[in-house]
Amino acid sequence: MCSDVTNRLYYDGSHWNLLNEGEQRSRQQARETVKAIEQVRDRLLSAPEGANLEALEQACHQDLRQPYVYYDGAKWRQVGKGEERTREQAQQTLIAIDLIRQGKLMGGPPKELLGGIEVSCEEDLRNPYKLSEDVQGVILSQMSIRELKEIQDPKLHASAQLIITRKAKACIEEAYTALSAVDVDNSYDLSAYIQDWVGKLEEQGVASAAVIARLLEHPKIKDNAQAHFNLLVILVNLKDAFFQPKAFQEFKFVLSNLLKIMDQQHLNPNLTMEESGLRVLHYAALFGDLKTVKRLCGKGANPFLETAHGFSPLRLAVRAGFEKIVQFFLSEGVDIREKDRLLRETLLHVAAASSNPKVMKVLLDQRAIDVNARSAAKDQALHIAARRGDLQMVQLLLASGADPDLKDRFDCTSLELAKEKGYTAIVECLRQGG
Repeated sequence: MCSDVTNRLYYDGSHWNLLNEGEQRSRQQARETVKAIEQVRDRLLSAPEGANLEALEQACHQDLRQPYVYYDGAKWRQVGKGEERTREQAQQTLIAIDLIRQGKLMGGPPKELLGGIEVSCEEDLRNPYKLSEDVQGVILSQMSIRELKEIQDPKLHASAQLIITRKAKACIEEAYTALSAVDVDNSYDLSAYIQDWVGKLEEQGVASAAVIARLLEHPKIKDNAQAHFNLLVILVNLKDAFFQPKAFQEFKFVLSNLLKIMDQQHLNPNLTMEESGLRVLHYAALFGDLKTVKRLCGKGANPFLETAHGFSPLRLAVRAGFEKIVQFFLSEGVDIREKDRLLRETLLHVAAASSNPKVMKVLLDQRAIDVNARSAAKDQALHIAARRGDLQMVQLLLASGADPDLKDRFDCTSLELAKEKGYTAIVECLRQGG
């Protein structure tokens, strides 16, 4: 990279950029670039191809050594060590530079340094923390919620948080008012409407839980059990909960509201309002809400009921990794030997695929468990653990009597599966039998 381009290169905090012809690197750009060069050396950041980092670093340090001065209306003065040029000082300095160029002011820094001083003064005028509180408020209020959340300066943090709160509240109220105006009464359309607004406001940086909590207060949705059920379905699909289950705050808002509606309307706790057969108990187990699980079972919810695809609340809790809910269902007498209808997998297969050792230990402690049970694909739980490279799962299963010599449908033992994948620690473990 030629020296001219290297001298124009700078890092803006997220990307490498080039100054326009004739522009000078500001002090802030020089500081960010020096930090970026250190990250490149630590292999935390990629540098532009062919960049001369040593030359760039020297140029930036030269930029930072430029006189950090200001004009006070009578004299040129050095900015104190550790201090910043004020907005008023920057304005006075820019006026002085203009006068020097017109030949109306004598003395001051060498003319070849005036460009760098000018750039740093303009940079000072753009920094919100150098402004009066009133002007700060105007500038911050023009920023987006996402931009405000990225502010790191402690001097601006409190003001930014207040503006974030105000902006978020305004966005949420806009969604609430819009719901009143639209002609939507169908339960599915209502829940889809909430999903649309959640997605729209999330892009702006508004927390989805806050949006949902407010919209659930709307008269069109507040007492609508079907709309709440549909919203649960949407949230599960939106968050891919069956594959990456988590306890989402917005889900808990919806579930809490739905339980209130079911109590008020005396609805059966085993009621399902969708083709999948998912009931409130399934959702509570999937999202790790033990308190709600116990409450529902106390009100007559049946922990043995399965979905249309053969998922029991216990199976969902195993998949999600909530060992306390698993323990509770087992204490309620749910069959530890259950298999799903399609793949014929046991709970051990599910636990092995979910890589949760705490849940696996709970299951292996049950006397009725068959540690060598096969699925429709002839897999045992040990095959799954070996194939996934999960040493801890392999050790737990071997310690509970899993047979390492059993073969899968491709005539491979767990040892052969681990060896094929290159899992040397598991290979050694299986050779030694745990």
